[in-house]
Amino acid sequence: MAVFTDGFLYHRDRIGDDLAHRMALVRSGRFLVWSLTWKDVENQFKQQSDYFENLIDPGKTPGGALFN
Repeated sequence: MAVFTDGFLYHRDRIGDDLAHRMALVRSGRFLVWSLTWKDVENQFKQQSDYFENLIDPGKTPGGALFN
């Protein structure tokens, strides 16, 4: 098991490195990666506002109307 406890506030200038580490774990075939945000954790203790944006739906992205 590998646990990353870093986050955007402290690692915003090295997101690419963090992603590369996670992808190396996935590619090894020995680990599954489960990513949570701080709001995901907080939500277990106190209901948070809705912050999820479905970016898979092109109609909800900037310029997405071009794809409908």
